[in-house]
Amino acid sequence: MSADEAIGRMRGATEALSVLQARPRAHRPSISGHARALLATYVDVAAWNDAGLPTLPPHGEPVPVRAETVVRLARLVTSIHCADLRLADRPVVWSRLESFFARRLPASSPELVRLRGVVCNEQLEADCLPPDVAKLKEILEFQRKEHGEDSYLAGLTRGTLSGAYRQLGDFAPAISLLDGEEQLRASRYGRDHPVTLVARSLLARLLLLQAEAADEAARLAIAQRALDLINEVRAARDRMYGVAARNATLSRRHEGHALLLLGDLDRARVCLDHVLTFEMTRDGRADLYSSGQTHLLLARVYAAQGNWQQAREHAGHAHRISSAHSARGMESAAAALARDIDLTRADG
Repeated sequence: MSADEAIGRMRGATEALSVLQARPRAHRPSISGHARALLATYVDVAAWNDAGLPTLPPHGEPVPVRAETVVRLARLVTSIHCADLRLADRPVVWSRLESFFARRLPASSPELVRLRGVVCNEQLEADCLPPDVAKLKEILEFQRKEHGEDSYLAGLTRGTLSGAYRQLGDFAPAISLLDGEEQLRASRYGRDHPVTLVARSLLARLLLLQAEAADEAARLAIAQRALDLINEVRAARDRMYGVAARNATLSRRHEGHALLLLGDLDRARVCLDHVLTFEMTRDGRADLYSSGQTHLLLARVYAAQGNWQQAREHAGHAHRISSAHSARGMESAAAALARDIDLTRADG
């Protein structure tokens, strides 16, 4: 088999396997194993361990490591591998992969630049470093010139840059970026296209965080705007994927969060109970970071209702899960809530 034929086969396999990532956790090992085997079969690089990937015996005609399809397949393998890692451990794995390809590809390689963007996003999600806004702006400018202002990759980078501003507490540019991104995607793909729904979901999450930081009068207005947006996104995802799908569950958690901020505690509790049930069923009762977020919101709901026993139980779950993931923001929030519950009980 020639190198060109091998690259073509890898490209098709990468696209197919990327779709299978959405399958339940139990299916991931076989998907990851097949992807790793493809890398080892067609890429004759003895230093795969240097990239953080397991080495398997090479066979057949080797493909140059600089081929963009090789980078995409390695990114897929890493994505599947990191899905079961702690949040704090993921940036290290992605940084190692970036370093591997940085020594083998030109700095202007589009796939290498995209990989740098992934590393920035993983660092942001793990809250392990202060966000590098300047670096993200450089990546965004590259994506604009290389792919266009309304390209998918420029949109991904705008989302990450918005998250960096949000983490710094600068909500104005964060919301402005996502507002613009939502409008761009809606005009290009339609309001209910999956790509547009992602942008709208990110905007809703940002509004919820802005509401958390606002005074009471502003909080209600912002939370209501978020809820209106969330309801549209959730309904579209329910129709498209089913109510128990991962992204539909995410929208439902956002809905519960908004209802909590609006003081509609009974509806918030029912909504979040459904979220936790879907998460536990789908992920095999694993202590994933997402379920920790749900536990924390439920603890806040029960505390607001004066049900201290349930509030303490959920706060304990949230703290345990966040501590395991080294998620500092959620860990400190869960710890503070647990202290508040103790104080409230003591006062009572």
